[in-house]
Amino acid sequence: MKIFTHIFLFSLFSLAFANNEDIPKEPVKLSIEIYKEKYLALNFESHPGWHIYWKNPGDAGLPISPTFFLNDNPIDLIGLEWPAPRSFEEQSGEINTYGYEGKIGIFYQLPDQSLNNQNLTVNVTWLACKNICIPGQKKIQGRIESNNYNYPEKENIFSPEEIEKNFNAIPKAKELPQDIDILLSKRGENKLVIFYNLKAPNNYPQTNIFYPLPSHPFNFRKEELFRDTKNNIYGKMEIDWDGEYSDPSEPLPADGNFVKPHLLKFLFLNPLTNEYELISKNFASFDLAGAQKLDELFKILTPVEKKKVSFEEPQTFSSAFWYYLLFAFLGGLLLNLMPCVLPVISLKIFYLIKHKKASRSVLIKHNLSYSLGIFFTFTILAIIVASLKATGEIIGWGFQLQSPQFLSVIIFILFIFVLNLFGLFQFLTPGGKFLGNIQTSENYFGDFLSGILTTILATPCSAPFLGTALTFAFTSNATNIFLIFGGIALGLAIPFLLIGLFPKLISFLPKPGQWMEGLKHFLGLTLLLTIVWLFDVFIQLNPPSHFVIYLGTSLSLIFFALFAKKHTSKNFILFIILLLLPGLIMGKLIFTSDLHKEGTETDIIWKTWSIDKMEELRTSNKFVFIDFTAKWCLTCKVNESLVLKTDSFKELAKKYEMELLLADWTKRDQSITDFLLANGKVGVPAYFIIDKKGKLIDLGETISIGEIEQNLK
Repeated sequence: MKIFTHIFLFSLFSLAFANNEDIPKEPVKLSIEIYKEKYLALNFESHPGWHIYWKNPGDAGLPISPTFFLNDNPIDLIGLEWPAPRSFEEQSGEINTYGYEGKIGIFYQLPDQSLNNQNLTVNVTWLACKNICIPGQKKIQGRIESNNYNYPEKENIFSPEEIEKNFNAIPKAKELPQDIDILLSKRGENKLVIFYNLKAPNNYPQTNIFYPLPSHPFNFRKEELFRDTKNNIYGKMEIDWDGEYSDPSEPLPADGNFVKPHLLKFLFLNPLTNEYELISKNFASFDLAGAQKLDELFKILTPVEKKKVSFEEPQTFSSAFWYYLLFAFLGGLLLNLMPCVLPVISLKIFYLIKHKKASRSVLIKHNLSYSLGIFFTFTILAIIVASLKATGEIIGWGFQLQSPQFLSVIIFILFIFVLNLFGLFQFLTPGGKFLGNIQTSENYFGDFLSGILTTILATPCSAPFLGTALTFAFTSNATNIFLIFGGIALGLAIPFLLIGLFPKLISFLPKPGQWMEGLKHFLGLTLLLTIVWLFDVFIQLNPPSHFVIYLGTSLSLIFFALFAKKHTSKNFILFIILLLLPGLIMGKLIFTSDLHKEGTETDIIWKTWSIDKMEELRTSNKFVFIDFTAKWCLTCKVNESLVLKTDSFKELAKKYEMELLLADWTKRDQSITDFLLANGKVGVPAYFIIDKKGKLIDLGETISIGEIEQNLK
């Protein structure tokens, strides 16, 4: 057995670090110069075939993100306009992104006062993509001397002439040309579309006319261009309205009038000068019916074929891929120990005890069925993630528990399991009869269903190694999404696959006996605790009141129908006690959330997280602790109970005068999703500290008082 394990692990590590030549040592090079004594030039050079992303990356990707520190204190530098990007088609045209290949430079304005003989630290993050996407980061600590920026191992990748050329090519702000007509119109529920037209010469470049700058809550889609017989150019871009995720929420107005005007900015390719200009227009309202008429007009126009810059992703696997696949496997393996899945894993262990003396072939068949349930569910999740990603939707790990409809189905299924474990009807999971007298072949379906439930309950959890692998998957192509999810599934299933192959691994488990009846009732209680947790999450999503009533009524009727059939009235009081007890036990853990309410009466106060609030506190010269959590994240609840709700944490917060920020991801919040992705995470829990110098410190998925205090000293 040891030999098998060693060979298995050695093979994984060999795959992880093989073929290093597939990934360049530096997919992106960065050098920094001072230009004309008052500008800081960040110069990037992407390896051939690789690209990085503009400030609006489009349907996927992450923008270049620099932060600056002067003498170890955070400083905000005013950025000049970034150079015009290129429009890339990825995944066979399914995804449209904006970014740069080759050499590009972006500029930031230095303060007016002299910075000579002062230390300047620049920390830059980016996402580099080719056939895979790799997050990049470089921290440069240098010193300004005689109007030069000097730092160790400096490499000037741009000549002075190239830097000057880049500076002169910065798009200039211009008034909106009079010959451009722009109309904003409603397309459907939470959908808008922007139309524009202009006159253009015959040799108009085959590229984007408009590149939209980021402007929440407008989420722009791909630009489509058309011509008429007089050579006029017509363009349109569909827009997803994300106002419902703003704080405060801003639903798309039914009357077409915005609560406050929105200023939209674009890089516009002027056909007369063939240069990009920065233009803007203020929109106080949008048209409610114009989209239909204009759609009819566009049907008689001729589409303009743009020059395509495609990044097709070959089916070869680099060393980086095997590295992330290894992390996916290890993360899946550790999910077996996370509190989210323990109730269902316990049921599987219960079955193993009951059938401890079964033959190897029987164990293999049952454990394979269980594993197939895991692989099946991860495949479905991969299909959903890849499909949503193809439409430009950005989601995170555990996204399905942000749906009240999905939660109600899971609550319903788990409640059936509970009633079975308490003996109201014969449905052993796994093993035994299925819904009365209907028998499945060795009840492999019960094992399969257990694998499905294990996966569903596992996805709110974020384990060590898992975040790294998932970040790679969520920013990669569809093939890699399926393979990384498969790696997680293998890690989650491997303990039971090994038990099927080597039954002696469970020889330490006790012999089956009458004591298992009590264990079965205990497992029923653990599932009931899980239902209480999920029902609280369900309520936090604010479903319609009738939906809550239907779910509660359905559960009650199922219970009383099965109870009446069993007709064991002497156990009625006992069952009611068992039904209510978990709620009393879990009340403190789940429903007592004063700690995480702004303005609470407790002696420490949590404030609602937002990008603006975080950036405001970053310059306050105070320690800031940030908790990214969700009601459906049981690991978050455990961390809260063991750490954040303790007197030790309260004393720590007072001692270091920490500001506390709470980012609640129970309901979908795009700003939280974007921040987590930008910091290499796709799920919760996630914990960060901002130190007094404004540096963001990642604490990972698990925390302790000692670890927190260590980063505060």
